[in-house]
Amino acid sequence: MLSLVVNNAKRNTSTCQTDCMMYDGFTNQCGYWKNIEVDNPKVFFSCEKKVLTKSAQNSKEHYWKEHMESSFSNHFNIEGYPFAPSKSIDREDAYWYVSEDKTFGCWVININKSKNIVSLINHNSIVSSRQYPSPIPLHDHEAPEPIASLMCWYVNEYGIGEYTMIKGNKLVNLS
Repeated sequence: MLSLVVNNAKRNTSTCQTDCMMYDGFTNQCGYWKNIEVDNPKVFFSCEKKVLTKSAQNSKEHYWKEHMESSFSNHFNIEGYPFAPSKSIDREDAYWYVSEDKTFGCWVININKSKNIVSLINHNSIVSSRQYPSPIPLHDHEAPEPIASLMCWYVNEYGIGEYTMIKGNKLVNLS
């Protein structure tokens, strides 16, 4: 026989899901930040943009938690690299990209008109394993932090992407 077990125990920890008005229950995402862990208390406590719900503002434990925030390290610096570039660029064809695992970010410039991933059969323009057909990078550029915000995933007219660097709004080839 199969039985359903439901855990209705109330959570005592504050998260974006439970205590922030910026949380969108329909999309299960933060209304301000993209792709953050909305059920992670460290993210909630390190966020400077949170808007507390009435129940969170009135709760007795809110006072205690407010003072405990300092004990949490800034586990998730959602205003710095990789979530935002530390250096801005003046190019309209570039946008900032953050990897799915949130470990690195880079600028993306895609001049491929079709925006389709190309076939690799007999493609002579690929010269290394760090070039491949993808509109976004699938591997970390591993650049040191001072220059990480200048890294760019450049997708050429054939749809082949590779890392370059932006220097003075011009692309510098790294290979």
